[in-house]
Amino acid sequence: KRAVAAESEAIQRALAHREELDLRGGVLLVGEQIAAFTYGAPICRDTFDVCVEKADVEFEGAYTVINKEFVSRLPEQYKYVNREEDLGVEGLRKAKLSYQPEMLLMKYSVWSSCTVKAEIEECGLTPEQHLIKWQTRALWSLCFGDTEEFMKLYFTRKYTPERNSCLVRDGRVVAALQRLPYRMMFGGGVVPVAYVSGVCTQPEYRGKGLMTELMGQAHRKMYADGCLFSLLIPADGLFAFYHRFGYYTCPEVALSEWKVSYDTDKVVCEVYTTMHEVEPVLGDLQSYLDAFLRRVPYAVLHDEADLYTVCADLFLGNGCVVVARDNERCVGLIWAVPREDKLWVLECFSVSAVVENILYKQVREAFGFAGNVAMIRQKNRVQLRVIHAYEVLQLYARQHADTAGRVRVVG
Repeated sequence: KRAVAAESEAIQRALAHREELDLRGGVLLVGEQIAAFTYGAPICRDTFDVCVEKADVEFEGAYTVINKEFVSRLPEQYKYVNREEDLGVEGLRKAKLSYQPEMLLMKYSVWSSCTVKAEIEECGLTPEQHLIKWQTRALWSLCFGDTEEFMKLYFTRKYTPERNSCLVRDGRVVAALQRLPYRMMFGGGVVPVAYVSGVCTQPEYRGKGLMTELMGQAHRKMYADGCLFSLLIPADGLFAFYHRFGYYTCPEVALSEWKVSYDTDKVVCEVYTTMHEVEPVLGDLQSYLDAFLRRVPYAVLHDEADLYTVCADLFLGNGCVVVARDNERCVGLIWAVPREDKLWVLECFSVSAVVENILYKQVREAFGFAGNVAMIRQKNRVQLRVIHAYEVLQLYARQHADTAGRVRVVG
């Protein structure tokens, strides 16, 4: 409500000073009723900025008509129309991309020198590191369109200068990725790995070989850090792209039921929807999750700090964490989020199919869905690349001492 009131006030002030601001606008009428209005102002000689565009949704197509008609009446000198940003709103982003923009521009933020100095001192960054961080964040926003809340979470809790790999051209970051440290079960033990996150390139620099250079830089740093593997979860359609850099899709690992005794009649569920609620039990949940995943031959482990970030991200999307307990002991954990008329299960770790069904039922009740609502189990297809070939082969040989064969190492 405050945001709507603030926007309304800004519009009224702008219209009151329309001559000083050199505003041009238009109104779409249906009979004598206003169906839509818009206004904007020139940025430079050949670019016009559409600042505001509002329409009554009762009139189908009003947004499309006001957009088309207003732009068609602008003076011919304006070669470009700036449609401004999407604010991280997925629907707005899709709508603006549907106009097939000529280019996407970086978004920058402006702070006072006092604010910058305070952040540099608080985070222990050099001025150059601070600049790289915020340019990387702007590039992330441009490429992924995530909300400001998510980016604040990620760049506060996951990003560090040491984890960032980037390429700088003409004083700005044009490609970047982060190497997030994790531990993984492999060869009967726990090994260090790096999860590749936030791979992005400035649009006008794509197709010029920058990602080959950046990946090579990142892999060398992983090797120096002692990581045995690099792993990532590609977006749909990018599996072949990352295969070029030595990443191979991992097969799914089937889990057997965990032989833990519990009383089905005594299993109760706890539902968490905020960090304030879940933070006191994070240690307990991390201990259960760690024990659960250590049964798996190949699984990425999570520490408590990472679990905090996972939950915070989940709650930003209006999701929930549901925990199943038997006499205070954790026997199941599920992360779920509603999307349209379906429930998406992001992860489920339960000691048995029976407990899993109890968790599913509780999730439906938590979101007020009927028993027949579609619950979709999200499958994250992981791609993996060997970084330390010698160390990996040693571990493999220990686990398969009786296996004979040849291994070819490439790269």
